[in-house]
Amino acid sequence: MGLVLAQNRTVKGTITLSEDGTPAVGASVIVKGTSIGVVTDLDGNFTLPGVPNNAKTLEISCIGMMTVEVPVQNVVNVALEADSELLDEAVVTIAYGAAKRSTLTGAISSVSAEKLENRPTSSVAQALEGAVTGIQVTGNYGAPGTDPTIRIRGIGTVNGSSTPLYVIDGVPFGGNLSDLNPADIESMTVLKDAASAALYGNRASNGVILITTKSAKGGRLNVTFDVKQGVYERGIKEYATATPQEYMEIEYMNLKNYRMSQGDDLATAAAYAQNNLIDERLFLNIFDKADNALFTADGKLVSDANIKRGY
Repeated sequence: MGLVLAQNRTVKGTITLSEDGTPAVGASVIVKGTSIGVVTDLDGNFTLPGVPNNAKTLEISCIGMMTVEVPVQNVVNVALEADSELLDEAVVTIAYGAAKRSTLTGAISSVSAEKLENRPTSSVAQALEGAVTGIQVTGNYGAPGTDPTIRIRGIGTVNGSSTPLYVIDGVPFGGNLSDLNPADIESMTVLKDAASAALYGNRASNGVILITTKSAKGGRLNVTFDVKQGVYERGIKEYATATPQEYMEIEYMNLKNYRMSQGDDLATAAAYAQNNLIDERLFLNIFDKADNALFTADGKLVSDANIKRGY
């Protein structure tokens, strides 16, 4: 009868954080190249049974920490180092500060300074057009000083305001977005779901737009020069216009024909137009002739009529 030898063993150990020695809760311990693994408990301890005798390496990882590989031993104690690249990835998500991206639970979108610089916009609201999902920007660019209408995920109320809450550098802002210079903005973050209400209350029911402005930075002096140019021209050609003299004769003919349509004969209508053109139609005589001495008998402006100085 043959003897069967055990081919597996059990590995135990403790995983901690090197920064303060606290237990690494939920750290993953896996035999590299296999699906054999376990996670640490509340004290950072783990017990991994069924490790093959020919296994050489354990792979240990934890959110926000650097993944390490250690040789397989019966007892493994490891202190994990923080992954600076992950920890430095911060976004403005709380009422008066910043939170790590790994802690986010709400729906957010961000627009960085680099994206703003690549878009030729004249207002802050225009920078959000097409850059953030779930947000609708309706332009009112015809009226000077009027901000575009911004809706985050549609209209939230029928009778009340659907305008989102604007927060600049942690302070609620009630002014016009058109007062802000897009070149002064470091980043914009849009909070789009109900989680923002836990931070700002019912004022955030229509969403929140967080704006972080640029601040001084150490290092050498930087100068930014930005130029935007274009060409404006009419879509159709300019209309042909009448000269002042031609306009006077046109109005004279208009009034004379009107009087004839009312029953006057030619002479009576011409005399009426001569005497009443300024009072009834033009209201201002810019020529150096009397109001009733502007036209000849054939309805032409007198040849020696000159426009007064100042007109």
